[in-house]
Amino acid sequence: MSKSGHNDEALTRQMTLVERQKNVKSSDPLKDAQRTFRMIDVRDKNTKQRKVRLEYEINNLQQELDDVNDQLAGMEESSEKCKLDAHARREQMESLTKCISDSADHQYQLCKQISGVKNAQGQIAAKLSRFEASSILEVERGYKVGTGSTWTNSMLQEEKGRRRRTDNSSSSTKKKKQPLPDNLPRLADLVSTLDAGLSSTKMLNSSKRSTYARR
Repeated sequence: MSKSGHNDEALTRQMTLVERQKNVKSSDPLKDAQRTFRMIDVRDKNTKQRKVRLEYEINNLQQELDDVNDQLAGMEESSEKCKLDAHARREQMESLTKCISDSADHQYQLCKQISGVKNAQGQIAAKLSRFEASSILEVERGYKVGTGSTWTNSMLQEEKGRRRRTDNSSSSTKKKKQPLPDNLPRLADLVSTLDAGLSSTKMLNSSKRSTYARR
């Protein structure tokens, strides 16, 4: 039991005792009056004590109430702060999600561009290979047929015309062994030059093919 409970019981017993003394009749009025004044004084003291005790308890309860209100205000402030933090984090997550989506789209576009570049590179390599093959065939065909160079064709035609004129003059005059024309060594040099050019062209094309194959 608390201290206030003990004080209340003591006050109740004292009041009961005063009431009993009040009911006791005395033959001396002075004593009765003194007893009444003492009873009133006791009541006043007890009332003041109870008042002080109640004010103290009220003050304690008020302090506890203020503490509870402060805690409640702090909890409300924390709750509001948590709501703001949650909202900020939600916005941050949405922004990150958008960034990830944009990065994925950009990566997809880059992959498409890389694929297109690779396809174009393959087409260019195929065209270059066909061009090299056709160039080699044209060079070989021109060398074999005699259409590889205009200067070469003119030289061959000139040589044929000289041979015809030589044959005609030899048939009209005495048959004797004619000396070789002066331009035959030059034609031999031309043929050897064409052979060397064809060989170098073949070597160059083969080296290009090996280079593109390595790429």
